[in-house]
Amino acid sequence: MAKFEVEITTNCCVEVVAGEGVFTPEFLDEFSRHFYDIETAEEHLKNIAVLVAVGKMSWDGFVEGYGYLKKEGRFLGGNEKSQIDITVRELSQSEDIEVEKLAEEEENGAK
Repeated sequence: MAKFEVEITTNCCVEVVAGEGVFTPEFLDEFSRHFYDIETAEEHLKNIAVLVAVGKMSWDGFVEGYGYLKKEGRFLGGNEKSQIDITVRELSQSEDIEVEKLAEEEENGAK
């Protein structure tokens, strides 16, 4: 059996826009109490961008802590109470994948 080392480098450019009044002091307090401590609107926008970049946010579902966000101006889900005025656009994404064969192993684990 062959053993490989795979290195993947991803570059993702994301635009996140929040409407006025989204990140109120009440929202920031509730989010910090139930999830993790994010103190500013800017930190929330960065958090959402990172969720997109690392593939932790799907475009077809609920985003825990935020509700249903919009992709390019369209809400992702139908629960109006959970919709929040944040729009997300993935501007570009590229991957560079390098594969290096480390060793050839026999089935019993010996080289």
